[in-house]
Amino acid sequence: MNPKITLREELTVSPWVTMVTRHVQFEGNPHPQLFHSFRYHDYACLLGLTPCGHIPLVRQFRVALECQTLELPSGLVDGTLGPSETAQREIEEETGWFCQTPPELLGTLHPDSGRAENRLWCYFCPQLTRPTGVRWTPEPGITPELVRPKDLLDFMKNGAFDHALHVAAIGLALAGGKLTI
Repeated sequence: MNPKITLREELTVSPWVTMVTRHVQFEGNPHPQLFHSFRYHDYACLLGLTPCGHIPLVRQFRVALECQTLELPSGLVDGTLGPSETAQREIEEETGWFCQTPPELLGTLHPDSGRAENRLWCYFCPQLTRPTGVRWTPEPGITPELVRPKDLLDFMKNGAFDHALHVAAIGLALAGGKLTI
């Protein structure tokens, strides 16, 4: 017999987080066990290449880690846009680069199957552009950086680029032949 969920309770913590408590009955155990998970919005990231073959990244302060991080442009899929449109919006807002063609889906991942109910949508755009005549203003607190693919690999090796979900997106791009180093 598979475990049976006997009760599900939800507590909205904020507009971005819901805590879900499940009472689970396992065979041979008379008492249900409690399990907690968190429901977040899905999340989309974009790995793109400029005409010179560089990858736009963003440096920003992350409160949860209390430090600056180096990441792919990314953001929450909040319901107003789909994952692909969210990825395009984020690279435009955070770096000033635009996708010349719709981004390609590299894959959809479960960031933490034991505790999180959201998904990560990973996209790739091989042709980014900066249209002439378009004024771009950086988002406060976000600093865009361009890196060569080889440098990104070095950053992953030395821990300067350590966002696990974004390392996974780069792995999908490498495995799918979209990115070569």
